[in-house]
Amino acid sequence: MQERRIGHRTGDTLPTRLVTGTVLPFGRWRPARFENCEHSCIPRLLAGPDEFKDLVDTLLTGGRDFKGRDGVFRIDAQTGEVTPLAQGTTINLSPLWSADGRKVYYRDRRVILERQLDSGAEREVFRHPLLGDVSLSHDGRYFTVRKNVDPSTHTSSLLLVPVDGRQPRELLRLTQPDEWGPARTTEWTPDDSAVIVAKKTASRAEVWLVPITGARPRKLDIEIDPWIEGGVSPDQGFSLTPDGRHIAFLMGK
Repeated sequence: MQERRIGHRTGDTLPTRLVTGTVLPFGRWRPARFENCEHSCIPRLLAGPDEFKDLVDTLLTGGRDFKGRDGVFRIDAQTGEVTPLAQGTTINLSPLWSADGRKVYYRDRRVILERQLDSGAEREVFRHPLLGDVSLSHDGRYFTVRKNVDPSTHTSSLLLVPVDGRQPRELLRLTQPDEWGPARTTEWTPDDSAVIVAKKTASRAEVWLVPITGARPRKLDIEIDPWIEGGVSPDQGFSLTPDGRHIAFLMGK
């Protein structure tokens, strides 16, 4: 596997999805003030822009305004104008665009919520006390949810959660000392037939390809220990290029 350094800027964090193969967008870890902000918002891009509707149009992120109110914000990439879309109870809301751009999904503590942009109507999609990292398929039909470790069973699971409310299904289960990789290390393949997920064993870190069809998961021959050891959250994570042939990863600052 060949590696190529793309860039380095103190304070940058990697987005969870690359929309084109020509531009790699970065979010800023430190608060950044946006001019022409009607609502006096200072978005804090804790995980970088979680999703991009259009690289030259709009960014979506969790943030906090001057009054200390946490929420989901839309940022005009050209003017810097910030529009609040939803209010939450934590700054780390990990918002995602729907496939048609008419809704946003965000995780408010242990609940995944859907918000219609035109009407403001909200719907609870999924709730779980061990809710961890969430990733949305390109076609907008499924979430993958990484459950945190259940202290009673010492296990954690990767769930397939239909957006339409149907019953979730377990794709993969880990038993301690195996555990999931750091935040933003679950990524859908371009055709949405599988997810690529990082896991850590007692001796090393691994990348697994997990089909959603019920086929057997398999370990990929990719050495990722340097990615995992090169930084601490939020200075970690990877994204696939749209053709699925390359991985961009963040390894420290």
